[in-house]
Amino acid sequence: MLWAGILALLLPGIGNYFGSWFGADILLLVQWGTFILLSLLFRMPGINTRLIPRQVRYWRASNLARRQFLEQNLHHTEGATGILIFVSEAERYVEILVDQGIADILDNAVWEDIVADFTTKVRQGQTRQGFLDCIAACGKLLKEHVPATHERNELPNHLVILP
Repeated sequence: MLWAGILALLLPGIGNYFGSWFGADILLLVQWGTFILLSLLFRMPGINTRLIPRQVRYWRASNLARRQFLEQNLHHTEGATGILIFVSEAERYVEILVDQGIADILDNAVWEDIVADFTTKVRQGQTRQGFLDCIAACGKLLKEHVPATHERNELPNHLVILP
């Protein structure tokens, strides 16, 4: 809305200043029309995402990932072994969050490498394979460094899609 308002004021105003095309009443109508058009245009997800700086998008996505980690109760596992693979398609953001029990054993660089592999596959158009490889890589690391202490899985293994 901010971008739409600024551009709606500036574009017709600058055009009228240099071209003297409109009277005051027509200029106002053109500004309103420009504002409405740009407001609708900027609501489109592909355009909207590009207007928000990358750092702000990543910050929001990272906060959402942490909130989901808590809301899904991934921090209430025996041995603090919860893990979340968070993917935000709109922000083009991927993060793997692990609970303290895993973080004490495995360095963050390990997860960054898995995320890098995942994003590379997604860029190549292999989204499904990227997900599968990411899940398999996480499982392999956990099996190797944080072996299961009992047969029952404390957490459901499922995909949560947020609006």
